[in-house]
Amino acid sequence: MNEENFSEAKMSKASFSEAKMSKVNFSEAKMSKVNFSEAKTDKK
Repeated sequence: MNEENFSEAKMSKASFSEAKMSKVNFSEAKMSKVNFSEAKTDKK
């Protein structure tokens, strides 16, 4: 039982890390959108 709970705890930790990663990816996506807008203005 304890070993199983430990595995689940590790899984939760992994999910938490993935959630943080997603947040970072979301920020990068917003950055890319800004860069895309700047690229369009540079093109002019």
